[in-house]
Amino acid sequence: MAFFSPRRRAFPVHGYGCAPEIRGVYVGSLTSAQIARILPDDSSAQYSSAGYVVFSRSDRLMSQRFDAKRLRLSGDPVPIAEKRGGGLQRRQR
Repeated sequence: MAFFSPRRRAFPVHGYGCAPEIRGVYVGSLTSAQIARILPDDSSAQYSSAGYVVFSRSDRLMSQRFDAKRLRLSGDPVPIAEKRGGGLQRRQR
């Protein structure tokens, strides 16, 4: 995961290849010792400057609101594209 939150105060940490209860996407803070698991997925994730984390789940590209101050996601994940025939197709709204 290659993202930093606004003002570059949060950074990514991965738990690849670990036990399922540990595996996932984590974020840490540069201003405290806080590290939080934000996704259980073995996925690469990107921070969007619009305030969302974008990640893959079950052949779908998902987005979910990210609270950079509290280092946590809010709301439900929303599919924005899905894999069809070897490529990603954008979902119609």
